[in-house]
Amino acid sequence: MMQPLLNWIQAARIPSVINILIPILFGVSFSIHSVTNFEFFLLLFLSFLFSLTIVFLNDVADVQADKNNSNYTLYSGGSRVIQDNKLSQKSIEIAGYSIAMLLVIIGVVISVLTKNTYLFLYPIASILLLFCYSYPPLKLNYRGGGELLQGIGCGIVLPMFGFSLYSGSHLFDFSILLPYCALHTASSIGTSLPDTEADIKSNKKTVAAIYGKEIGSFIAATIIIMTTIIAFLIKPSFSSSYLLFGFMIPLILPVIQCTLIPIMKRKRIAVFFSGMLPLLAVVSFSLGRILP
Repeated sequence: MMQPLLNWIQAARIPSVINILIPILFGVSFSIHSVTNFEFFLLLFLSFLFSLTIVFLNDVADVQADKNNSNYTLYSGGSRVIQDNKLSQKSIEIAGYSIAMLLVIIGVVISVLTKNTYLFLYPIASILLLFCYSYPPLKLNYRGGGELLQGIGCGIVLPMFGFSLYSGSHLFDFSILLPYCALHTASSIGTSLPDTEADIKSNKKTVAAIYGKEIGSFIAATIIIMTTIIAFLIKPSFSSSYLLFGFMIPLILPVIQCTLIPIMKRKRIAVFFSGMLPLLAVVSFSLGRILP
């Protein structure tokens, strides 16, 4: 009885919820709204639904690519439950579609209750981006542009959802959303680095698969450094939390990442950290805006 539950927990990849919750809270932080404990748990629940939809349906879409992947990590290469015969592809697919429908229904209910007419469109948009990313006819992760789609989803759609949920407005300042989208695009380039060989075998057109891990890592680091500086110039803040988390750390981490590039061919651990550091930089930048 316990093993099936553990298999579903593995499939859920619970740490992935952070990738959804942080962008939503980033948006909420611009709504000038103090989040209560209940509202935070609501956001956590919604983030969990977003995350489950993405990880389940991506596991199904990438079943063959993940089978080819022998370098999977904590943040890349899928949950492995299908490849290890712990859960069937059909059960994961049914769960993914069911949770996606639940997410849309909850979005409609919240829209009606709060009289926020267009709020339900954000869950729908996130699901559409997922299908554009992994499924025919577009399947852009296999044709090029998948990283940008992730950037749009995490850097624009989710923050706008959080902002609109508590402000009632859809007029988010794009002068900060566009840099945030660029940061998430860089993060998605980074998290694909350990999957490069498997992506090449599966004919995925990721930045790393096209140009190599070293160049992909350099591109991600460059985007983060440039965008962090631009974001600060556009919306400067001199609070201690922003200067540390939103500016200094996001500049330091990609510099460390660049020092790993010369040893990426020899050291697998260097590839792992080269993928992790852009993600940490984006999380840190987000916290710089979220924390008071």
